[in-house]
Amino acid sequence: MKFSLIAIYFLFWASSFVRAETEFENFVLQDTHKVVLQGNYFEQDTLNEEESFNYSFKYDGSYLFSIPGLDWPTWDVFFRPWFVASSSEEISDSFSSGQQFEGVYLEAREFYVRKNRLFDLPSVSLTVGRQQYSDYYGIWWDDSIESVKFEFDKTLYGGFLALGQQFYNYNTDTNELNNDQKDVTYLFGELWFLTGPSIRSGIRAFGQYDHSYDHDLEVSDFEGVKLGYFFDAHSQINDEHELFFYSDFSLINGEYQHINSGSSFINADQSVQGWAFVSEIYDQFRLDRHRFKVGVRVGMTDSPENPFSGHALSPVQTDRVSKTGQYSTGLSGTMVNNNLSNIRFLGVMAEYQLDDRSHIEFLAFDMEKRNAELDLAVSIGDAYANGDGKSIGQSYEVFYFTELFPKRVRGRELGIDLLLSAGFFNGGDAIQGSPDDYRVSVGLNATF
Repeated sequence: MKFSLIAIYFLFWASSFVRAETEFENFVLQDTHKVVLQGNYFEQDTLNEEESFNYSFKYDGSYLFSIPGLDWPTWDVFFRPWFVASSSEEISDSFSSGQQFEGVYLEAREFYVRKNRLFDLPSVSLTVGRQQYSDYYGIWWDDSIESVKFEFDKTLYGGFLALGQQFYNYNTDTNELNNDQKDVTYLFGELWFLTGPSIRSGIRAFGQYDHSYDHDLEVSDFEGVKLGYFFDAHSQINDEHELFFYSDFSLINGEYQHINSGSSFINADQSVQGWAFVSEIYDQFRLDRHRFKVGVRVGMTDSPENPFSGHALSPVQTDRVSKTGQYSTGLSGTMVNNNLSNIRFLGVMAEYQLDDRSHIEFLAFDMEKRNAELDLAVSIGDAYANGDGKSIGQSYEVFYFTELFPKRVRGRELGIDLLLSAGFFNGGDAIQGSPDDYRVSVGLNATF
């Protein structure tokens, strides 16, 4: 903790000599610095019956160099470095995306060059380099990928098309990729339309070509396409009620090659045809001077015949649900992973706005397997031993989030966010022993 406080002071002191936007002779520099401190204590009746305290410190910087044009920059060069000191891979940054590793390391999280006004069109750009891709649920893309991205935004419609492949983690400690990330090429993009003042919908496509099996027989290889439709809308019903709705439906078609089942390698192919549906609706309303949000989220996939025949997430997809400018949770809470495969879940979400900068959020989810015969690892990973039932269990969580009033220090604005959370997981009969697990955590996010 002493090291972390000293690091925060040093980073803030050093950055105070550089303004948030500095003009040079031929370019403009915009820089932002973020420090995240996190700690959690958890007790889990997993395969190893874990009980421990984990902590992490992360510096997340961003440096944008822009060459000015007549109206906006013609070229951008972006660099986003990480410095991380973490006691475990199990603790992740609740304030941003990206996998953290155990240990102390530096990482080049993003680095790219962007040409704005491509073909002299203000709405078109081309970006080359390692870029962060994220969608609302994370189930389409949620990782940094070395790629070429063509993007356009015509206000009423827009989209992007990207081609890329991950080569390294660009990490001083864990530079090599996991086996399931190596030699996988991705082609993906979206096309969206504004069909009303507060209605946004569109189509998404995600193609994956895995060519790693020539040298790696430890991981199953998937080649296929995922296509989907999303709908995002909100409506002001009256002065007191505002309704929000989001829905995502996708189909997947492809083939697994060189299937690795359990501890034995099987040189066999498996056709994949599956689907996934996730949707949520909530009402934001006022009672006297108090503001509330109440909603539900439901999700379901196909019921696969075997672990390789249905919908599943790729290595660059997650179940991370992001709240812009606040914190992230999971599709079905944060107590267990959700692989969006052989699963059905239903959740209730409630939020009470304490004031303009603080709120309390409650999440409660129930999860079960679609096909009870398949291993639990297909649905939520391999942390628990298999039971003989269908119910995965119920999770209950509470979050307290507050944004402290920003302060002006040496010409820079310092903002601090505090996140406190606690969770309880009541395991079902799909888990051996139906365990009861809990977790408490605290996170501090300072941005300047």
